[in-house]
Amino acid sequence: MINLRFHIVSIVAVFLALAVGIFAGSTLLDRATVNLVRSNQASLDAKNKALRSENDTIRNLIEGIDSRSKEFGDSALDPLVGRQLRSDLILLVATRGIDEKGVAAAVATLRNAGGSMLGIVWLDQRTDPGGADDAVRKLAAFVGLDSIDLSGAKHADSVAKVTTQLVDMLATPLESATAPGPPPTSGVAPVTSDALAGVLRRMVDAQLVDWESLTGGDQTPPDLPSAGVRAIVVSGEGAEVAPSRLIVPLVKAVSAKRAGVIVAELDHSRRLLDQANSKFRRGAVVDPLRGDDATAERTVTVDNLDQPFGRLALVLALADLDQHPSGAYGETSTAQRQFPGGS
Repeated sequence: MINLRFHIVSIVAVFLALAVGIFAGSTLLDRATVNLVRSNQASLDAKNKALRSENDTIRNLIEGIDSRSKEFGDSALDPLVGRQLRSDLILLVATRGIDEKGVAAAVATLRNAGGSMLGIVWLDQRTDPGGADDAVRKLAAFVGLDSIDLSGAKHADSVAKVTTQLVDMLATPLESATAPGPPPTSGVAPVTSDALAGVLRRMVDAQLVDWESLTGGDQTPPDLPSAGVRAIVVSGEGAEVAPSRLIVPLVKAVSAKRAGVIVAELDHSRRLLDQANSKFRRGAVVDPLRGDDATAERTVTVDNLDQPFGRLALVLALADLDQHPSGAYGETSTAQRQFPGGS
C-alpha cells in the first residue's frame, strides 16, 4: 500500500530539486551571458572609436581637397586657360533643374578663355516629349503633328513620333551652325540669320524654351552666323527633362551629320563626401553617348563640369575641337582621360 505522506514528500523533493537546478543553471548562464555581452561591447566600442578616428581623418582630407579644388577654381584656372578660344562663338543648350551656379561658373571660365557667349537655350518640362500629356500635345502641334493618340498602347508610338520630329527640327540647323567656318573677328557681332536662330525664336515665341542672353541684349535669340558656332549641351543631376528623352537622341542625330558636338555633365555643388553618397550617378548623362561607338567617335563628353578640372577639360577640348572632334574626359570609369592630350 502506497504511503500518501511518502508520495507527497517525494513529489515535493522532485520539484524542489528541479527549482534548485533551474536557479543554479540560470545564474551560471546569466553570468556567462553577461560576460560575453560585456566583452563584445568592449570590442565594439574599440572598433567604433577606431572608425570615428578614421572618419575624422578622411573628413579632414576631403575638406582639404575641397579647399584646394576651390582655390584652384577661384585663382589658378583662369590664368591657366589663357585666351585659348580666340573669340569662338559658343551656344549653350542646358536643362532646367541642374545646378545653375555651375552653369554660370562654366560660362565665366569660357569667357575668360576668350569665348564669345551667344546665350543659353534652357530646356524644361515644356520640351519633354515623354512628359505630361498636355506638354506632349503642345510639342506635337509645334512640330506639325496635328493629332496624336496618347491613349493606351499608342502612347509610346505617339511620343516617339513627337521626339523624332522635334529632334529633326533642331538637328539639321544645329549641325549646319556648328560646321567649320572662319574664325570670327573679336568684337564683331554675328549678323547672318540662319535656320537655327529661326527655330529658336519660334520655340521662344511658343513658350517652349527660355532664352538667356549673356550679352545684355534682347531676350530673344540673335542672328547667328551660317557656320562656326560651338554648341555645348549641358545636363546632369536634377534635370527636368531626362537626357534619354531629348538630349541623347538630339546629340546622336547631330553627331551623325557633324562631328564635334560637346556634351557636359553637371552635378549639384556639394562637398565631396556628400557627392559620394548622392543618388545621382556621375556619368549617367554621358555614358549612353560613350557607349555608342558611332556617336563616341564624333562627340566630346566631359563628365565633371561641376569641378574646376572639368571646366579646364572643356576649354582645352574646345580649343582643339577642329583637330580632335571627339573624346571622353572626366573622372568616371568610362572617361578616356581627365584632360585632352593627357594619357
